[in-house]
Amino acid sequence: MTTETTAPPAATTGLGAITVQVYSCPPGMTAQTVAAAACAPTVEDFDIIISGETLQTPLTLGDATSSGRSFTWSGLPYGDYLIAEAVLPAGATTYILSARDTRGDPDTGYRVTLDEANAELGVRIYNFSPS
Repeated sequence: MTTETTAPPAATTGLGAITVQVYSCPPGMTAQTVAAAACAPTVEDFDIIISGETLQTPLTLGDATSSGRSFTWSGLPYGDYLIAEAVLPAGATTYILSARDTRGDPDTGYRVTLDEANAELGVRIYNFSPS
C-alpha cells in the first residue's frame, strides 16, 4: 500500500507597489465639498509614512521613487498598509486619502491592501486649508 501526501497549498505571495499623488485644494474646500479638478498637484513641503506588518521599518518619501508628480514605493509584499501624511504642505490643516477600499481618517492614517487582485495601488491625497 502506498500513501501519497500532498503539500498544503502555498500562501499567495507577491510584490506590489503604491503610487501616491498629492494635491492642495483651494482654501475653504473640505473633504465633503472636494472638487478634484480645482486642486493643484503638490510636490514639496510634505511627507508621507507607509507602515505595515510586512515592513521592518516605516517608509517615507525618501524611500520612494519620484516621477513628475507621483511618488512610488515598489517591491512591497502583499498585505495591509497604513498610509499617513505626517507633514502637510504649508497652510494645510487636514487631508483625505482617496483609493479603492480605503478605511481610516487623517488622525490615524488610511489602511489599504495590496494583493494579487490589487498589486498596483494608485492613491491620491487631497490637502485642505481654512478659508
